Amino acid sequence: MGTRGRRRRTMVGALIVVGVMAACGGSAEEALVAAGGGGDDDRRDDDRRDQETEVDIEDLDEVDPDDQDDAIIEAALTEVEAYWEDEFPEVYGDEFTPVQGGFFPYGPDREPVPCGSPPPSYEEVAGNAFYCPGVDLIAWDTDNLTNQLLDTFGPFSLVIVMAHEYAHAIQVRAEVDPRLPTIATEQQADCLAGAFTGFLADGGSDVLSVSEDDLDAAVAGFLTLRDQVGTPADDPAAHGSAFDRVGAFQDGFDQGAARCAEYERIYVSGDSTVVDIPFLSQADFDAGGNAPFDPDVEGNIFGLALTSLESYWSQSLPTQFGVDFISISPGRVEPYFPSQEDTIPECEGEDIDAERAEELGAFVCEADPDDPADDFIAWDQENLMPALYEEPLGDFAVASVIARLYSQAVQLQLGTGNDGQAAGLQADCFTGAWAAALAFPDRVPENVGVQISPGDLDEAVGAFLTLDTDEEDQATAFERVAAFRSGFFDNLPACELGTEPADG
Repeated sequence: MGTRGRRRRTMVGALIVVGVMAACGGSAEEALVAAGGGGDDDRRDDDRRDQETEVDIEDLDEVDPDDQDDAIIEAALTEVEAYWEDEFPEVYGDEFTPVQGGFFPYGPDREPVPCGSPPPSYEEVAGNAFYCPGVDLIAWDTDNLTNQLLDTFGPFSLVIVMAHEYAHAIQVRAEVDPRLPTIATEQQADCLAGAFTGFLADGGSDVLSVSEDDLDAAVAGFLTLRDQVGTPADDPAAHGSAFDRVGAFQDGFDQGAARCAEYERIYVSGDSTVVDIPFLSQADFDAGGNAPFDPDVEGNIFGLALTSLESYWSQSLPTQFGVDFISISPGRVEPYFPSQEDTIPECEGEDIDAERAEELGAFVCEADPDDPADDFIAWDQENLMPALYEEPLGDFAVASVIARLYSQAVQLQLGTGNDGQAAGLQADCFTGAWAAALAFPDRVPENVGVQISPGDLDEAVGAFLTLDTDEEDQATAFERVAAFRSGFFDNLPACELGTEPADG
């Protein structure tokens, strides 16, 4: 229940978009099985070498800095191999055979990777990591990929890359149906990398561990390694959107390798683990799937988001929770401009000056704990929203922030808007359920009037990386995206906390 006697608000922090895994856009050799897609690469140059990941390698500091990536990779591959020695018989019922062709660091002035005849030139595989089934080896560009990953994103980025590549070797050993589309094998490899990461998170290794920062960076990294927006799932080179790749990774992390093994059956049966969203029209394609930003232009993203949210919650709150929805728009929506203090809404009990308003970015004000009809939502129209709308995100990042504010306002109406991690995750779950109504119109009796475009779910993932509830027990971005996906796929019943509606 909402805290009585004080005003409540929720914050939005700074956007973080970083890469975590090697982008492998393919090669001239069909035999190469690569880790990443051909997606946008908007990595920041943050130095994450000193993040909390434990890589317990004896005398690593004494290794030449140019060779530390290979030392970490060697440790990672040893641990991945040990993991599969135990896990493969459990999941697939056969004895495990380690990779026989070895592990092959390469570079422009090094021996070519012995994969195919003739072997690929360096230019064909520059900046990649891949598995070559023909000779059963794993290779990586040690000169122009892994050292940069280590310097920029820290040691666990290399662990995930190797776990993904070893997963392709596991697929060969498991005799996964070779007729499966690329999207199926790449989703499964992401899932198996997640399973190994879950094993590490559970303390399965004395050499490697994973921190919360690693998991959040993994979520952000998939944003840089997604397929190009609009790539259909049946594209021969498709690896999946960020939403799809995060989902597969989290599937393995939460449920283990046995769940990943089911992906073959899912795809053979004609089903899929990805959400394949086409462009709605040529105009939608020409606009990159983005509605206009200007609130004065017809069909702008603010109007579309608010209209769809009003329609969604007016239908869903009574049917799912037996509570009539108290409308939020338009009288209880307060966009503001921090440089214009007279536009900053007052929330009794909160001292929100221009600096604080810009720091908050967006908030929900519980104006009267006894009457949710007096609550309002507010966001920074000057700084936050333009930053979300611009590349690498887009209109649905804006819409997702507004949707989460609605989710929090709905929680106050339900009486579940108390502070804490569970309430925050419920708001994320609610937001995912609303997003699903835009992807699957049959979720609600009446169409909410808006449909999502390719890339929108990735933009939602990006937006969730910006949200900061300013609580010590705040959930990680990894957990929050999982909650969003739970609402998206399992609808509002997956979001219930079991509390009673608020009075009023």
